[in-house]
Amino acid sequence: MPTQDRGYAIVYAQLPDAASLDRTQAVVDKITKIGRETPGILNTVEFAGFN
Repeated sequence: MPTQDRGYAIVYAQLPDAASLDRTQAVVDKITKIGRETPGILNTVEFAGFN
């Protein structure tokens, strides 16, 4: 593993203004599914609705 690789990734999704929390959660769920199906990813933590 390269020395600059800290072993984690941060993914940020920005939806249009006034997007509902349900819509935001659906996007987060899709990103999470992709991550969990990717070999080498051992864990995920998700947050929706920061703004």
